[in-house]
Parts: sequence; C-alpha cells; structure tokens
Amino acid sequence: MRLLLYILSTLVTVSLVILTFPFQFLFGWGKYFEKLWGGFVLYICGLKLLPYEVPPEIKETQPCVLMSNHESAVDSPLYLWVFPAPLHFAGKHTAFWVPFFGLALWINGHIPVNRGNREKAIKSMKRAARMVQKGKSVIVFPEGQRAENYQGEMLPFKKGGFMLAIEAGAPIVPAAVAGTGDAIPKGSYTSKGSFVCYRFGKPIETKDFSFEDRDLLMEKVRNEIEKLRQLARKDLQDFNQKTG
Repeated sequence: MRLLLYILSTLVTVSLVILTFPFQFLFGWGKYFEKLWGGFVLYICGLKLLPYEVPPEIKETQPCVLMSNHESAVDSPLYLWVFPAPLHFAGKHTAFWVPFFGLALWINGHIPVNRGNREKAIKSMKRAARMVQKGKSVIVFPEGQRAENYQGEMLPFKKGGFMLAIEAGAPIVPAAVAGTGDAIPKGSYTSKGSFVCYRFGKPIETKDFSFEDRDLLMEKVRNEIEKLRQLARKDLQDFNQKTG
C-alpha cells in the first residue's frame, strides 16, 4: 500500500510540475510541490523525524552545496522536506530519460550528470556551479550511490561535487542522516517505518581552496560528515532506547 501511495504521490507531483510549467518562471511553484512531495513520502513510508532545530547559520548560508552520506532512496525526499531552502540535484542522467518524470526534473532545474563520460560530467558540474552563483542551492551525495553496508565506512567520495563548490565559490554544508537505511534498505520496496535522524554541520568555506586543493577539501568535508553521522546514530540509538 505504501509503495502504491509513493508512486501515486510522485505521479501527482510530476503532473503538477508539468501542467504549471508556464508559471514556473514567474512563481517557481515547482519548489513547493517538491517540498510537499518530500514530506508526503516520509509520511507514507512511516518515517518520523527526531526533533531537531536547524542551526541559524544554515538558514543564513544560502546559496550553498549541501553534502551528505547516502543510506536510502528516501534521503533525497528527506532533505527536500527539512532543508530551509529549495534544493537542486546533480543526479544520474538516466533518471532524466524516464518519461514525464525526467521532464519534471528538467523543468525544476535539476542537473543530469553522465558519470560515464568525463567531459559531459565536467560540463554538468560547471552548469551546476553557475546555478549556485545565481543563488540556487545544490545537494550532492559525494559517495555517488547508496552503500550496501551503510552502517560501515562510507564509500570513497567522488570529486565532482567539490569541483562544483570551488568553481562556484560557495560554502559546503555537511550533513548526515541515520536510520533511513534501516527503514528502507537498498533494493527494498517496503518500509519498516521508524524514526530517523538528520544533522547539519557548520558551513565550510571553499574560497580559500583551489582545484589543486580539492583532495584537502574532500578530506575535511568527509571528516565532518563522519562526525555528524556518528552523532546522528548516537542520538537515534539513545532515543530508541528511551522510547523502546
């Protein structure tokens, strides 16, 4: 039943984005549709968020490049719902080929990235950097995919998102999520329903980093995400123990 509701909610959102396309440039309605869709996905999947006050510096740090670990397919809807600003994705180019769904992604300004073609991937990241420079925030999952062993060590980070942030001169906001992988593991089409936890870290400025320094920036961001990941896990574990 939850899977059916997920599909229906996605179809409704896609339809609204496409049907209101002429008004997108005037009113930007798509960002509101996506935010509501993110919240509805969490609801129908039975996921409840641990109480958390988004730090003031996150609300004030716009535009930015949000980077997080990646546990589950619901990580994206979660951030669409909780982040204080509209988010644009730099995602797999194949998603943009899906009928109607891909069109909605285009309309809302999301960015296809062909990781199998280095030249095209670089062009996509440069396009994303220009969007950030124009005031739009972008979300990147630097692992590139969901890990099978999401409770273990994070996958190696891809460099594209860091090149994007340096190119745009925008701060990186590290973030972490815990519990979504337990609720909806990779390859699963059912949700167990549970509490999940997310955390944001202090923005990391990129203006002092050059393209040659990208590995140093990547290490710094990875360390911050790992700290937040451990904090989110501990908070979630403590909460479950108190309420269980």
